[in-house]
Amino acid sequence: MDTSEFCKQPVAFSVAACARASWNIVFTSSSDSEPLYIYKGDNVTAKCSILPSEYENTPIFWYRNDTEIKRSSDKFQFTSNKRILNIFNISDPTPINIQCIAKDQNLQYESEKKTIKFASLGTKFEVEPVAKSASIGETVKMDCLPPKGYPAPTVHWEKNGKALTLTERSRKEFVIQGKIPHVTCLCPTCENLELLLEAISKQHESLKNVPTKCHDILTQTACSPLTQLCANSECLKCPTFDALYRDVRDIDVLHYHEWSTGNNSYPEKKLCEISGSDAYDLLERKLNEIKHHYFIKRIQSKAYKQQIEELKENEVLIHVDYSENFKNKQQEEIKSAYYGQGQFSLYTVCIYMGGKAKCKNIALVTEENDHSCDVTFKLNTFLLDMLKENHKFDTVTFWSDGCASQFRSKFAFYYMTCKDKELNLSWKQFEGMQIQ
Repeated sequence: MDTSEFCKQPVAFSVAACARASWNIVFTSSSDSEPLYIYKGDNVTAKCSILPSEYENTPIFWYRNDTEIKRSSDKFQFTSNKRILNIFNISDPTPINIQCIAKDQNLQYESEKKTIKFASLGTKFEVEPVAKSASIGETVKMDCLPPKGYPAPTVHWEKNGKALTLTERSRKEFVIQGKIPHVTCLCPTCENLELLLEAISKQHESLKNVPTKCHDILTQTACSPLTQLCANSECLKCPTFDALYRDVRDIDVLHYHEWSTGNNSYPEKKLCEISGSDAYDLLERKLNEIKHHYFIKRIQSKAYKQQIEELKENEVLIHVDYSENFKNKQQEEIKSAYYGQGQFSLYTVCIYMGGKAKCKNIALVTEENDHSCDVTFKLNTFLLDMLKENHKFDTVTFWSDGCASQFRSKFAFYYMTCKDKELNLSWKQFEGMQIQ
């Protein structure tokens, strides 16, 4: 069997790449306000370029922490016209602010202040890449956690001694996992509309500048603030939809993606094909849906915040949701152990008690991984019993997303009513699946 060998680079390479001995700063009237990070013993050369050419003979003054640097010394040296300030062997770890000001009796120009701070980087990696052998075509994951440092250090990879950049070809071979956000809580109503708008903007020249985000499209097709008449498509003041999207009808065939449930119970992102006139009708329906969706979502968000602020001493608000399952794996394990990794369910909880504005965060861990209404009932039972040990309450409001198998079920609510006959219980689901 053909194999490829992956070997780690020396730690010293990454640490040495951070070192520099001198730094240059150009001060203008709109200089970059981001701090400059240096290392102990470095030199800094600062150039003052705030003056227009017609006033180039105006005297220049330099300031350190709002105190004028009046003369050259071992640490500070000026050029003859004071256009350039050299700062040598900076060793004081205290941050310093440098500024140049040009002024005389008739005018004054000031640069932005530039902060100089010390950077630091440890010499020991938290997690080092380890050598691995793999078959041709097999995916290999290499973990690397850099040393602690300030500002936060970044990791750069090399392949055969050369910097690894993700070109179209190498992108298929190498994926830097930490740089790829994995978003798993998108609202299907919003996402499907944005996928349709994105496809429309690419199909017709006159439509390439139309909004492709839900918030932007609402500002152009609905009143602000959104009213119930707008949400019900009964408002006579809303901007006309046809003025923006009449050219959609001119598209011969539109290809777009949509999240939908196919033969199995889980949604899939599918490629769809429709005519321009059908796309126009579909877009109009989706825009009407999104108006109602946004209106309900904002009303719920307002009610959620208001209920938290107005909680009484005998009331509790509990916001619950399942997190992604936690994999029980070892930092170093044999190859076959990968296929036998166990998982734990994480049930995340935010608790608001009457008279206390701050949220109490709890995560319940269980080996049950089906996330069913039965498991949810057992977790909520444990949660309420734990709260009763230290608090007195008779009213509980649960807030959650609308997942039918977990929360939005008659069984889930029935179980809770059987738990305690004396407890006043209500359950509310968010329109947008997650609170936004």
